[in-house]
Amino acid sequence: MTDEPKPILTLPKTDKQATPPAPVPPAPKPTGRRTVEVKAFKIALTVKVGDLPFEPEPPPNKSSPAVDLTLQCKGTALKVSLNGKSYRKALKNDPTATAIIQGKLEGGKIIEAGIAVAPQKPVAPPAAPSVDAEKLPGDAAENV
Repeated sequence: MTDEPKPILTLPKTDKQATPPAPVPPAPKPTGRRTVEVKAFKIALTVKVGDLPFEPEPPPNKSSPAVDLTLQCKGTALKVSLNGKSYRKALKNDPTATAIIQGKLEGGKIIEAGIAVAPQKPVAPPAAPSVDAEKLPGDAAENV
């Protein structure tokens, strides 16, 4: 008798070879347009103060009514309702100053809109040449 141990489990013998796993198909290519859902479109428009229509002051002790405008650009029109007090305050600025209208774009309207005028930096006049223009503080001859 042989001293070889007997196998506990025997597998059936087959003539078939093991088949490789099926190849993984490539990821599908995106088709059509891609869409991303957002909460809101924010918009900022600039206009010269001189291009804004005049709005009269309300009678004393009366509330300031909202000012409704229609803004147009290349055939596209947007409606906006602005706070009357802010609008009239913007009109008091220099007509060449830039007014900024900001809000949320919803349909053909700008909602939750506000208006402000961009501050203009005063243009400094050119400095007059000084008498000591030839001597500069960093001049080497002066430091000797």
